Amino acid sequence: SEVTLTHVHDTGLLLNSTKQLQFGDSGTYINQSGNGVLALVSDGSMDMTVGAAGVVIKGTTPKLTIGDAAEEDTFLIFDGHSQDYRIGLDDGTDKLEFGVGAAHGTTTAMTIDASQQVKIVAATEATSSTTGALVVTGGVGIAKDLFVD
Repeated sequence: SEVTLTHVHDTGLLLNSTKQLQFGDSGTYINQSGNGVLALVSDGSMDMTVGAAGVVIKGTTPKLTIGDAAEEDTFLIFDGHSQDYRIGLDDGTDKLEFGVGAAHGTTTAMTIDASQQVKIVAATEATSSTTGALVVTGGVGIAKDLFVD
């Protein structure tokens, strides 16, 4: 059926009917999915190219949520020149994981679980004060017990 696209002075474009702008096919579009909610939808991926200022999320209490509470891994990949790094939630273990590479469960350096237990899981042997899985340049304060195995 016919769609009306109307220019609204000093406001923008008004679209009736499906109330979405589609790009290429019906799986990629922009619409208002709820009152006050702008949805950017893609049945593939979304690529963003930005300048030196990067992406800025503004607001009174801005936040970025990754995931929708489904059973799935969610993470950020830092795509380096010769090495990638990741921070994310491994849904299989329910731990926040810091590691090398773009896949959960491999080359993990550190985890944090729901009990707030932080584990350095890297198994790098120490041969001096500047090597090993955990290297601290400054002093170390320990308020409770220390167990050394």
